Order: sequence, then C-alpha cells, then structure tokens
Amino acid sequence: MLGKCKKHISRISECTQCFECTINAGMLLKENKMIDKELKGLKTTKKKLKEKLNEMKWKMEEILLKKAFEVHLPPEMADKSLKEYLINKQTSNSIFDVIKSQEESISFMLKTGLYVPQDLCECGQHLCLVNDPNLNDYSFLCICGKRYSFFERSVWEQGKLSADKILLYIILWIMGTRDKDIKQILNIRRERTVPLQSLLQNAISNHFQSSLPKFSGTVEIDESCFKNPTTKTCKTQPDKWVFGLYERERKLTYMEVVSKRTASYLIPIIKKICEQGTTIISDQWSAYNKLVEFGYPHYTVDHSRFFVNPLSREIHTQHIEISWCWAKYEIKRQNRQLGNMQKLLDVFCWKRQFKNLDKTTEIGDVLSNLCKIMREYQREKIMTKV
Repeated sequence: MLGKCKKHISRISECTQCFECTINAGMLLKENKMIDKELKGLKTTKKKLKEKLNEMKWKMEEILLKKAFEVHLPPEMADKSLKEYLINKQTSNSIFDVIKSQEESISFMLKTGLYVPQDLCECGQHLCLVNDPNLNDYSFLCICGKRYSFFERSVWEQGKLSADKILLYIILWIMGTRDKDIKQILNIRRERTVPLQSLLQNAISNHFQSSLPKFSGTVEIDESCFKNPTTKTCKTQPDKWVFGLYERERKLTYMEVVSKRTASYLIPIIKKICEQGTTIISDQWSAYNKLVEFGYPHYTVDHSRFFVNPLSREIHTQHIEISWCWAKYEIKRQNRQLGNMQKLLDVFCWKRQFKNLDKTTEIGDVLSNLCKIMREYQREKIMTKV
C-alpha cells in the first residue's frame, strides 16, 4: 500500500512539471512574436532612414557638383538644377541668334524637345547636368562617379557634334542646302553629317507614314519614273517607278515606290490613302479604268492631246505633275541614290505640306513640327530601352 502511494505522488509531481513547461513555452512564443514585430518595424524605419539619407546625399552631391563646376544661376533659380534653369531660360525669337551660343542652343534643344536626355545613370541614380566654365562643356554626372557627355546615349550621339552645330545643320537641311555645302559651312567631314541625315529621315518617315490622314475631296493621281542620278547605269539601284496622289483641298501629297503599274498594285494604294467616294482625276492609263466600280468617281484627261480637259478646267493633273518635278529636282540636286527612295519621298511629301511664299514662316513651321517629331521619336527609343 505504501508503494502505491509513492508512485501516485511521483506522477503528480511529473504532471506539475509538464504544466509549468507548457506555460513557459507559451510565454516564450508570445515574446518571440513581439520581438519579430519589433524587428519588422525597425527594418521599415531603417529603410525610410536610408531613403532619406540617399536623398540628402544626392542633394549634397548636387550642391558640391555645382560648386565644383562653378555653376552660377540667377537668384530666383538658385535652388533649381542647371537643367531646369536652361529649360526655363528665355531664348531669342530668332533661331539665328540661338545658334551663335552653345548655352542658347542647348537651352533651345531641351525646351523644344529636340533633345530628350536620359535622366538615369546605368546604376539607377539620377543624373545631374553640370558645366565646366573653362571648356564650356556640358555633361551629366552621377553620384556613383560616372560621367556622360551631353549627347551620350542619345540619338544625336553618332554625329559627335556640339549643340550649336547640330542646330545649324538642321536649319541648313530644312532650307534645302546641299550636303557638300553644309559640310563646308560646318567644316566637318561626311562621316559627321551622314548619321544626322539618316536620323532625320527615319524619324520623319516613321511619323509621316503613321500620321497621314485619309485623302478626300478631289485627288489627282499619276505615276512617274525616277532615273538614277548617277551617269552610269547602276545595277544595284535601278530606275524606280513611283505612284503619287495629291489632295487639292489640304494640299497633301503622298508618293509610294511600286514594282509594277498594274491595277493590282495601284488600286490597293488608292484604297489605303483615299476615302471611298473621293473624286479621282488621272490620265487615261488603263490601270485606272475600274475605279468607279470601287466607289471612286473618276475623270480623265488625254495627255496625248492636252494637259487640261477642254470640257472642264478642273479636270487636270497639274499639281501632281509639278510635285514630280520638285521631287526629282531635290533628289538630283542632292545627288541621292535610289536605294533609300521611299524615305526620301516621305521626307519630301512631309516638307511639301508646309510650303509657303514667306520662307521665314515656312522654315519656322518645319522646325516647330520637326521638334515635336523628334521629341516623340526619342521618347519611344528611351521607352524601348527600359
């Protein structure tokens, strides 16, 4: 009996110890959860403090960079960056005054969107625009120590020209100055002008093809052969046939290179460019005979006898004929090769819509629209890289 009592007492003591261990384990788990919560709060606070420290570090670095490069801004812009100052800087109304100064040229390109710089370094930090007053050299610096020239990593980089020379090139190009004359004026080699020429052609051609509105009202159509400007026959760049359309109301021109002049090639282009119901005026080329069946009122003029229909003075193709003359004149004058024919035609048709008797107004309109095109073109390029 006494042995049974001893065993019972030992079991009670064991149960008491288990109960105390369970309570202690629960308290430890509760304390562990509280510590984890506090650690998470400390991590969040640490992250916020780190972000504020980086922001303060960036501002301090920007101030030090300004002082190091002696960037003197007006009192009202003292708390702004050099880039903001140049964008908000009032420039001259005359483009010819702008191209005389490097600072004015950079300000104009940034303000109009003719140049859209990349704001981030390869490390992901924001870049600061600085200027070395001794060299009058603008560049972008990062707090990581990397330095980029002003046009580095941009569409203007390949030309390796300063902002004032790029602007002067664009003005001369808009005015129709020949390439060899531009090279002499800028005192640069052909390797510097070719990238700029290609850049402008690509940007304008893409914009023209994507934004061309549907033709309506009365449209003149015709086809013409463009001869290779070289004296000898070029097998790699043979003569090309081009199909053209001219809308009288808005004075819009469209030209497209075609491999054949048959109805199967020309009528789909008419459908693509012209709204159904548009009045078409052409010569008596057989490919146009079934235009009425496709919903296009069609009138013709017999070029073998006269250039204007004697029954109606409105039935003629004089506008598209004149456009052929100017397009061929420009290509021959610039000694262009026909391998890049479609882009040359797109640029010609785009510039043609700004034709004005006042040449100053014409140059201003072309430049203004070119700035818009280049801004969108560069933004698309930057977005594709991101």
